[in-house]
Formats: sequence, structure tokens, C-alpha cells
Amino acid sequence: EESEAQRPAVRLFAFFLDDYHVRRGNAMRARTDLADFVRRAIAPQDMVGLMYPLTPTHDVVMGRNHDAQARALEQFDGRKYDYVPRNQFEEKYLNSPAIVVEQIRNQVSLSALKGLIIKLGGLREGRKALILVSEGYTNYLPAQLRAPIASMPGLGNPRRGNEGVGDNMVEPREGFFTHA
Repeated sequence: EESEAQRPAVRLFAFFLDDYHVRRGNAMRARTDLADFVRRAIAPQDMVGLMYPLTPTHDVVMGRNHDAQARALEQFDGRKYDYVPRNQFEEKYLNSPAIVVEQIRNQVSLSALKGLIIKLGGLREGRKALILVSEGYTNYLPAQLRAPIASMPGLGNPRRGNEGVGDNMVEPREGFFTHA
């Protein structure tokens, strides 16, 4: 990977698929375009890698199997506001308030993104392309999603008889990890 990335004719493309911050419908719309980009705009000598927020950096492999990368992009599934745990890490915060889960997801995603940037920077000097697939980072949650237990969506929804739950939450003015 490192020796191939050093070759001058090789371009490096890394996709960071932030499933925590992309809604399912938006992921479904984006994944075909992302796969088509890899199939049509990436030259055979170019190297491509994919990463999700919970992917360890050492598992990100920059390679030339563009068809496999395109197929992986076609499987991208967004999970924004979906708190069903898919692994042991997510099970740890299963019963946390939705706002806490969002803060954890922000922190995990941004840390992983930083790790990917460092990995790309270590492969060689010069330009690289990092394609971030995300709807952005915020602690703000719509009122209907401010559940005191993230795994029980709608629990804090006033239409379900829990008026006032989460009503004191405000959008932060500075940083991602502040709350009222």
C-alpha cells in the first residue's frame, strides 16, 4: 500500500461514509452516484479506500479493486436518528438519552475522520482526495427525537404523553459537545 501510494501517477481517494450522520433515504440516493464516480472517474492506477466511523484506521486499505469498492459504496446505509445497536460498542449506550448518543456519535465520527486524515497524510506528500459523506455535525435534535432513552424513539414526544421531556435542550453556540 505505502510503496504503491508513493508512485507519482497514482491518485489517492478515501471515502468516509458517516452512516451516523446520514439519513437512510439520503444514503440510498447518494450511493449510486458514489459508486458511479469510482467506476467512471477513478483511473486504473488510482487507489481507493473506504471508512466508516467505527472502522479501525488500520483496517482501511487503499487498493485498486475499484469494482469491489464501488459495490461496497452501493451498500452504504445511513443511520441518522436510528439508535438500534449493531455492535457491542453501541449496546453500551443503548439506554442513554438521544442527545448523549448524538454527542457520542459526533465524537466517534470526528475522531475517526481525523484518523483517516492522518493515515492519508502518512502515505505520501502531496494532494489526496477525502470524500466526506455526511449531513453534518450538531447536537441539535428535533423535539420528536429527544427521547430520554435513545433505543425507545418517540418516548419524549409530546404526542405520546411525555410533555416537557427534553424541552430545555438548546442548540449549542460553540463546539459540538455542550448542552443545557
